[in-house]
Amino acid sequence: MFQTGRNIKLLGLIAILIMTYPVFTVANAQDFLSTDEEGIETVWKPAEAIEGSIPWHVFLGVPYEEQLMNDIPIAVPKFTPSIMALVGQRIKVNGYMVPLEPSDKQGHFLLMAYTHSCPFHMTGGPNGYIEVYADFPVTVTFAPILIEGVLTLEKDFTRGVFFKLTASQQVAKKKK
Repeated sequence: MFQTGRNIKLLGLIAILIMTYPVFTVANAQDFLSTDEEGIETVWKPAEAIEGSIPWHVFLGVPYEEQLMNDIPIAVPKFTPSIMALVGQRIKVNGYMVPLEPSDKQGHFLLMAYTHSCPFHMTGGPNGYIEVYADFPVTVTFAPILIEGVLTLEKDFTRGVFFKLTASQQVAKKKK
């Protein structure tokens, strides 16, 4: 049968866990907070610039405005001098992969500043990802990867892409 005393203790323990869960969640979230350019705390941090890679703030600093084209809103960038100086250069970027092909190896994928965490939309705006065309397929991973390639700028913004890396390859990260 039922052991009333034991059930009450169990219910009490469950109630305590439920009430303290938000405290633990908020305390742990503090470890992930950063401050954006407007001084607002956010949990999103771009992938760290490593081993001579271009920091994401260079890409994220490209302003854009929404314009209508055939009644469809598109983002149109205003490329900054710091981006224009990199065009045609072989650069490295550390970021998160978003696969575009149904395979465990990708020759065409997106490299994002932020980890892809929502299945319904991209995290951040179009200045926070780069379309990558790899010379050699790259194994799918959810950890940050270092990619090297030639930076080009998209001219057709209807695809929602501003930046491309061509002739790209994954760069092995140095052991610590």
